[in-house]
Amino acid sequence: MGALRPVVRSRLYEQLVDRLIEHIRDEKMEPGSRLPSERTLSVALGVSRNTLKQALLVLEVQGIIAVRQGGGMYLVRSADDVEPLKVLVDRRGRLPDILDAREAV
Repeated sequence: MGALRPVVRSRLYEQLVDRLIEHIRDEKMEPGSRLPSERTLSVALGVSRNTLKQALLVLEVQGIIAVRQGGGMYLVRSADDVEPLKVLVDRRGRLPDILDAREAV
C-alpha cells in the first residue's frame, strides 16, 4: 500500500516562496534591502496579490522579510540561511506520528 498514498500537490504560494528566495539570491540582496512592491511582484510573477501575500507571510514568519505597513518589505536575513519550505511542510506532516509516539511512551 506504500505506493497507493495520496499525491501531494505543491500549493502556488509554496512555489512563490521558492521563487522569491531565488530572486533574493540572484539579486545578491543583503539584509536591509528593500523588495519590490506587492503590485510589482504580483505582475512580474503573474499571480494575484492574495496569493503573493500568502507567500510573503511565510517569508515573514520564517524571519526572512519584514513587512512595514505602508513602508514596504525589507530583507531581514540572508536567504542562504533559510530552511526550504518543503522541509517545513514535510515536518508538519509527520507531527501526528510524533504525537502518537509520545503518547505511547
